[in-house]
Amino acid sequence: MKKLILFLSVLFFAINCYAQNQNDIPQKDSCLVLKNGTIIDGIHPYKQEGMTIIIRGDTIVEIDKDSNATIPKGASVINIKGKYVIPGLIEGHVHIRNLPDIQFEYALRWGITTIRSMGDDASYLQLVKDAIKKGEICVPLLLTNNSIQL
Repeated sequence: MKKLILFLSVLFFAINCYAQNQNDIPQKDSCLVLKNGTIIDGIHPYKQEGMTIIIRGDTIVEIDKDSNATIPKGASVINIKGKYVIPGLIEGHVHIRNLPDIQFEYALRWGITTIRSMGDDASYLQLVKDAIKKGEICVPLLLTNNSIQL
């Protein structure tokens, strides 16, 4: 269950990062409920339909059947019937320098929450890091083979 929560947390963070401005990231006390979705988690041998995901701030606090979930008072509820929730995907072989900034946004839309760079020069990675800090681009988690930590 902990692995499922971790995967879904990463996926939710990536979607949030793409869909919202940095100033609009949920506050710690805000609550979002995704109701009536289908979860494919890679742990269970079948899809789990009619599931509710309760997110407080940037943390998934509960995943349960719709009939068992207790929706907090004042929560924003989104019916995701017909939608699927999956663990975040990893792109394991990328050269970041070859990606235009828009590709990062596409990656997030496609469910890619982590990108592993296979070799980029430090000066370019520093430019990417600076753009991230300024809120100019929103990217998945970037793992690099360089000393620049993104």
